[in-house]
Formats: sequence, structure tokens, C-alpha cells
Amino acid sequence: KIKARLQSSYRIEFEEGHTALPEGNSSSNARISNPNEDPLLFDGERYTSDRLGRAPLWDASQRGQRVELHLNDVDGFRRNISERGGEVIARVRGGPHKFSEPLFVVNFPGEEGYHYAIAEVQGADRVRHFEIQSSRTHWGNSPPSRVEVVGDIAKDLKREEALLTTRLMALPPADKVVIGYIDTVRESFELQERSVALKELLKKSPDSLTALATDEDRVLLARFESATPMTSAELLENKKLINALTIRATALFELSRIPPPQSVVIGEHKTRTGRFVDLRVKANGEEKVWRVFSNVWGDQILPIAKALRMNGVRDVTYIGTAGAVDSSHQLGDLVVPETAVTTNGLTPFHNSSLPEGAKRISTVGFVPSPLVETRDWKASNPAPVVEVETRYLAEVFNRPGDRVRPFLVISDIIGKEGSSISDVGIGVRTNGRNLAMGHLIDEALGSETIPVGRCKTPRCQCLIRSFNALIAP
Repeated sequence: KIKARLQSSYRIEFEEGHTALPEGNSSSNARISNPNEDPLLFDGERYTSDRLGRAPLWDASQRGQRVELHLNDVDGFRRNISERGGEVIARVRGGPHKFSEPLFVVNFPGEEGYHYAIAEVQGADRVRHFEIQSSRTHWGNSPPSRVEVVGDIAKDLKREEALLTTRLMALPPADKVVIGYIDTVRESFELQERSVALKELLKKSPDSLTALATDEDRVLLARFESATPMTSAELLENKKLINALTIRATALFELSRIPPPQSVVIGEHKTRTGRFVDLRVKANGEEKVWRVFSNVWGDQILPIAKALRMNGVRDVTYIGTAGAVDSSHQLGDLVVPETAVTTNGLTPFHNSSLPEGAKRISTVGFVPSPLVETRDWKASNPAPVVEVETRYLAEVFNRPGDRVRPFLVISDIIGKEGSSISDVGIGVRTNGRNLAMGHLIDEALGSETIPVGRCKTPRCQCLIRSFNALIAP
């Protein structure tokens, strides 16, 4: 039953020489909950189904097979399987499988049937999340599938830190560093460029531009002409209109001899768990560079933070999501914590400014995975909101002169039915996201961007330390 569901709900791409999954023993037990588990404060079954899909873990549990978590990239994962005498049978895609890590079916000599392996897993928090998920997703009375980690987590994070350190050293220093919401930051600055170009076009060729406009566009153009400038948050709210009108006006820009708006991206780079971009930002008649990293999971942020610290970065803005333990919050609220719960107690942030419409809160707690959010956990957690990454940033940037500015959008109300992104859709984040982004960009364009401090350690010594870390056993 599970095997049929797996093959019908997922796209299984077989390797050359394979056309079916190997046969093996299985149980016919019906799916039941583990009575010894402390119930989660939300629908854990739905959470697992939405993100990974339960079929692979049910299948592994039903057949008594392990699940391997590989820290290597896909090429390294394939080499490891080959060197151990195994073979990759297929890659599993599609269906409800929404994890970013690639999922494979593998087989070893003497193994009855097959087992699953997930490549490109990084960090102890991600591994723990998989382990908890596996422990809560099993078939009937069969025990949960055993999770095995292939590789050394600490060494893997250290290696990534060294690689990223040397990559950043080869780039010019940035004037501002942001972690999170990478595409929204880029879009915000590109909307600024497009709005300036459209305003210029409206001055030079008002009749021609108005002729291209829809009724909604005309409201937007009237707003452009008003005495009060549009905020970045307003631009984001009108993103579709601005982008569509800019495309329709392409020929008009040329006829009116107005340079069309250009991309603000001047460099794009991939990392193991995400990417970062360098953006050209015009502020007060000067060009600045913003370096923006994508969001990651838990301690995957450590290589980024430590590499930035090694390169002399002292000021980091973080934009992410958090779960509210305090039910007074609403989905989409923007909160700004004053402290973070770290291994050293409460560590203060240095975020003096507060976006209009945001809430200042006392502290943000740490939770390694939503799958630990039970009644017992809630009773022992005093923080009003929790998330996974700010703790690590607070611990890395903890020296005099360091500054971490966290902006957190409430994505779920823990324990409140119907109050999660799964229930109401990802669009609920828009309000908090726009408030944070509008505040940061208006702050940058309205006053000089704050240059990021550089360390006084000679560059060559930083390189030596980085390479030593890279080759360390």
C-alpha cells in the first residue's frame, strides 16, 4: 500500500539499469500514533506531510530500514555510496516532497530491498529535525526508521566556514550586510529604480505613459505625482503594477531618451545551503554595496556569521520568521527583540530603531525544530517568541562594537488552532516583511548607509587562518 502510494505520488527517476524499486519485507500494520509521545501543540502529521511527505518515512519504518543523512553534496554523496560498494537506484522528486535536500533510494550488497538517503544535509539542527521527524513518523507498531549520519557535522560546518571566508576575502567589502529575505531586498531596490524611471517618464511624456496605463495604473501614477513620496513598503505593495507598467513602457523609455531601469544585482554567488548577492544601492548621491544572504536553517548560519566576522564585518541585519508563544501576537506581525536566549544567558541586541507598526519584545527564545513544541516544552519556555537562527548570530557577534539587528515576522501562533502559515498561506507574512523592508531601505536612502567596520588583522593572516581551518583534520 505504502509502496504504491510512494510510486503514484512522487516522481521516481531511476538510474540507468534500474526500472523498479527492489522488493523487500514489509509489515501490513495500520498507521497509529505512538501513545508515549507528548502531543505537539499543532498538527504534526500535517506538518510532516506538507514538508517531506510521510510516505518515504512510513515506507522506511514499515520495512525496518534506515534513513541515511549525508553531509556531502550530491557528487560527494554518490562517491561515498560507490566507495562503500552500494549503488544509487533512483532519485525521488515531486509529490509533497518540499525539502531542499535531494532524496535518493540506495541499495547495498546483501541488503534486502532498499533504503533512503538524503544528501546535502548541513548542521546539527537540521539533523536533529530529521531525527525527531523520523521518530514521530512510523508505520503501525513498527519502530521508527533509524537515522544514520554520514560525515562529521562539526568538521563539515568548519569546512564551509573556511571556504566562505576565502570567497568573501576575494570580494570588495560591503557597506551593509543583511541575512534573510534575499529576493525581497533585491526587489525593493529594483522597485526604487523603476519608480524613479516611471516618474521621470511621467514628467517627460505624461500623455504617452497615461495612454499605456490601466485604471489601477492611473491611481499609481497619481500617487507618484503627490507631494508625499511613496515609502518602500508602499512600493512593495504595488509591486505587480510597477513591474507590469515598466515592461509596457520599455519603448517609451527609449523614445523619451530616459535610461531604462537596470538590475541592481552586481554579483551573485552560491553556497552549500543557499546563496548571496551583491546589490548596487544609490544613497545620497553615492553608490553603496549591500551584501544579502538567503535564509538558512539553524546552525547553518554559523559558517556565514563566522566568515563575515573573519572578514571584519561588525554590523549585521537579520530578517526571518518566528513562532509566537504569546497568543497576543497576530500572524504577520513584525517583532523586534531586545535580547536573545543564548548558551550564556540573555545576550542583548543593539537595535535602537523600530519600524512603524512593529512591536518591540523582551527576548527571542531558541527552538531547534517545531517538532519539539509540546505542552511540556511550552511550560518551560518563558520567551514570547522562538526561532532557530538569532541565537547563533548573538553568540558570534558578541564583542564590543558588534551589532545585530533582528526583524522577525510571526509565521505561526504556537498552540492556537488555525494560526500557522499552512492554515492561511504564505501571503500572511507580507505585512511584516514589507514593514521591515520599507524601514531598512527608507533608512538607507534617507540617510547615509552605515559602513561596516573592518578588522585590524592583516589580510594575509586571515587567509592563513582560513586555509589552516580548511585543511585541518
